[in-house]
Amino acid sequence: MTARGARAGEAPRGGRGGPVRRPPSLVVGVGAVRGVTAAEVGALIDAALAGAGLAAASVRCLATIDRKAAEEGILAVARARGLPVETRPAAVLAGVRVPNPAETVRAETGTPSVAEAAALHVARSLGRSAELVVPKRASANATVAVARLAERTEICPADAIEELS
Repeated sequence: MTARGARAGEAPRGGRGGPVRRPPSLVVGVGAVRGVTAAEVGALIDAALAGAGLAAASVRCLATIDRKAAEEGILAVARARGLPVETRPAAVLAGVRVPNPAETVRAETGTPSVAEAAALHVARSLGRSAELVVPKRASANATVAVARLAERTEICPADAIEELS
């Protein structure tokens, strides 16, 4: 039995016990200043997931701007969690509509968003639509946002349904 809609640590709806479904459907976007620590990035990711009732086991990858591809604080978190890091250039991220753009980020990076734009772009590049489920959250030296891939649905032709009836 699988449970849809159950949050991390909760029993499935209806009060029945059983396994909780946690598909790898989340992409965590990360922005950071140079030299950010893994502890700060990890704590911010954990707080964002917990605040939204999302399971860390559902995180598929971390996403960031290509300028941060070698940022040790981000890479250390990814290694510790067994996650890949996907990067995108500023020009690509600048084309992603986000709810919280920032001119200060644009002036520094060339895109008005790193965390939200990276999360959304990478999630959408996996071949499905995606929505932002955690808007950007910031600490002193990092920003994170979480996008969720749309759930896969199988479409059954009408004639197949009639055959099953």
